[in-house]
Amino acid sequence: MRFRHRDGSTVHVGYCATVHPAEDLDGVIAGLDGCAALVRAELDVPVLGVGRVYASPLADRLANSPPSLNKLRRTLARNQLEVVTLNGIPHSHFTDQVVGTKLFCPDWTEPERLRYTFDLIGVLAELLPADASYGSVSTLPLAWRMPWSKARNTAARDAFETLWQAGVDVVKGQVAVAPTLVDPSDAVGRHALNQLGTPKYLRQVREWGGPGVDDVAQAYELSGHAAWRMHTHLPAHTAPPAPLTATTLVLEDCLARLVRGGHPLTHHLESEVFAWPRSARTKQRLAKRIAKELRWLGDRLTDLGLEAVH
Repeated sequence: MRFRHRDGSTVHVGYCATVHPAEDLDGVIAGLDGCAALVRAELDVPVLGVGRVYASPLADRLANSPPSLNKLRRTLARNQLEVVTLNGIPHSHFTDQVVGTKLFCPDWTEPERLRYTFDLIGVLAELLPADASYGSVSTLPLAWRMPWSKARNTAARDAFETLWQAGVDVVKGQVAVAPTLVDPSDAVGRHALNQLGTPKYLRQVREWGGPGVDDVAQAYELSGHAAWRMHTHLPAHTAPPAPLTATTLVLEDCLARLVRGGHPLTHHLESEVFAWPRSARTKQRLAKRIAKELRWLGDRLTDLGLEAVH
């Protein structure tokens, strides 16, 4: 989906296609030919943006095998899909039963993270539409907080200084809402919170104005005297199960700050549908849910003065 800002620039809108996971090229292509094509048809838009996570082996293959990259490019073209952004946070470990903090490995103090990111940049440069002003790659916020040495802290501060002096901007918005439990003493609410997301990934919980824990399973360590907010992604187009609420108003405020001004602060908006609560579903049902989410996002953007490009 593309939207035209009042300054004439294009804001690209898409979804993270990791919601139909795949670790090899054939699996990626099957997801694009299947669910992604259905989403575009459901929305009836001329082009739909899809972001992806390519594990390190596949990123290496695509970066160094022109036939493989051409096969992917042809798949995108025949389904009227575009790629302007990639998710470069997960490096591997997709098949592990529990990923946890391994999601952050290797971190930005290790050369493997740089090599992986360069592979993604090379792939994106080849897939980027000719009329896109730039591409973007999500990456780690340096590293997980443990272990962390003084030497790593020094290196991290040199890295930020370099980015600041180079005038590097934040160029991508990842769109999602999080669940909130206003009254943590509510046993029904605690149970509902535990059902969200998957234990495979961290589901951090933060107590309003206070401390946090790395996963909802540790929430008993919190005082429960203030509202809890959990790091997992919910669809914005529908309300979570009571008594949970969602940060939908926060998201709407963020969108306004990003695109309502004289110039957009970002030209890439990616809906983070990949971590939605799981349930048995066909690709047709999944495509309809993704389309509803993107339609909700598109409606917010038009309310903010952007024009859908048909």
